Amino acid sequence: TPLMIAAEFGQLEVLQYFIKMKADLNVRTSDENNNMNALHYAVIDGSASCVETLLKAGIKKNEHTSTGLDALDFAARIDNVIILKILIAWGVGDIDHALFVAKENGSFNSMEILNKAIACKKDLFNKAKINALQGNIIMDLKSFDEKTLHEVIKAFLN
Repeated sequence: TPLMIAAEFGQLEVLQYFIKMKADLNVRTSDENNNMNALHYAVIDGSASCVETLLKAGIKKNEHTSTGLDALDFAARIDNVIILKILIAWGVGDIDHALFVAKENGSFNSMEILNKAIACKKDLFNKAKINALQGNIIMDLKSFDEKTLHEVIKAFLN
């Protein structure tokens, strides 16, 4: 589709035009072309702006090709850490599988980023670390007055 071609060649303005014209973001290529979508093509092209545009527009972000790879896997395979970070921030893909793909392809920069993401994920759900921080968080919250707390919440939501 023209949307996929724009993504494949990093043509941001053309991509934005098709999105504005309500092009189907989630159309996929045929089986012969691995059932890819525009996000896969944007990642392979290395166009961070096209990747972000597609994600913001609401493309299905965790689609797998017929080869079993998703957008995060492609970023790991080509060792594009900028796009890798964008995709991780958007919750795209399986970080553990992407690490496997990175190792398989010798993508050392991606391995470093993915290992850090895995460590962060483990820390985020580490009960002992949460309990250790709990007292500090409560003390910090008590130091806010109603106006300051409202400003912090407003800034957090924006």
